[in-house]
Amino acid sequence: MKITKALFGFILLLSNISVYAQKTEGIRFAAGSWNELLQKATQENKPIFVDCYTSWCVPCKKLALEVFPLKSMGEYFNANFICAQMDMEKGVGKELCVKYEISSFPTMLILDSKGFKIGQLLGLRSANDILSWAKETKDKPLEITPEVRIARGERDEDLIRNYFNLLLKEGKTVKARETYSEIYKKDGPEILSNKLYWDLLAMVNVDSAPALYLVQHRSDLVKVYGESVVNKRIREIYITLGRLRGFVKMPASLGVDSTGYQNFIKRMDDRKLPDRDFLKQEIDFYVACSKKDYPASYVLANEVMENKNPALCLELLQLANWEYTSKEPRIVALKWAKQVNEMRLDAEQKVLLEKVIMELETKSMGTHCHTPIVWGNIIF
Repeated sequence: MKITKALFGFILLLSNISVYAQKTEGIRFAAGSWNELLQKATQENKPIFVDCYTSWCVPCKKLALEVFPLKSMGEYFNANFICAQMDMEKGVGKELCVKYEISSFPTMLILDSKGFKIGQLLGLRSANDILSWAKETKDKPLEITPEVRIARGERDEDLIRNYFNLLLKEGKTVKARETYSEIYKKDGPEILSNKLYWDLLAMVNVDSAPALYLVQHRSDLVKVYGESVVNKRIREIYITLGRLRGFVKMPASLGVDSTGYQNFIKRMDDRKLPDRDFLKQEIDFYVACSKKDYPASYVLANEVMENKNPALCLELLQLANWEYTSKEPRIVALKWAKQVNEMRLDAEQKVLLEKVIMELETKSMGTHCHTPIVWGNIIF
């Protein structure tokens, strides 16, 4: 019996050594956070190889079990790269998925030691294919794209303007927001005194650092731009079409996401936003329109019109122009337009009102919505 146990233990030991050897023969994927991997790559002056996978991706599993453990893969990748595996649906993986514009799996990336993308390979590939690609890509010079130039600290205004315009025209709003946040993090809130960054501020999320600074230091920015301009920027950040759509269940007949709605109202109250009563009316107006409850939307709009604040009245009128898609409510909105026309408007507001009136009279749905972000595009 003792011999049997000893023999069994010896066999088990050999088995464990074999498994360990098999694992270490292949690619050794580093542990640690993404920032730690970047630091390691910088310290060792090596590029980064990233296996981008998801839990449900069958080809990803085949790569992990059949290709990455091969000795030929380990010999090359362990010597030449810092290697990482990343679940692209969890944690920082979700951010990297946006940053590197990954939409299919498996995807393999080669990045330089600073995290800039040098190469990308999609799909289940043989070891030879992956090795050939990696060898061709590793020493490939980094393309100096606008993204790279901005990340390196270039702040030429034409560069910034053209890059963000391109992202937003292509519908890459998430990436645009991420890039803006990175610039803000590096350069600080002082950028908000620059008109270019001030205009781009309209696209940020309400809980982002720039948006929180805007609310908390509103008085400082009022000195730069004036109270009406600053308050308008806050309204534009908090009430976007994407935000409004999030309050309504689909189909709209199911009503409102009451938890999300109440939490957002509380957030506005806690932050003491200017015009928050109007913002609540605007949300309720949108919800009523989504449910085709036009009488309820008329009541809300009339309440806004009674206050005779030209900026707020015009913004609600623009939302009505966008949301009203049948004849009767558009006729009602024209009556509000006449009320707004009698208010004291500046030159820009007059031009905008003329366009809205023209659309209410001639189109079944407007194109001039008060929010600067429409379908992922920012309007300067």
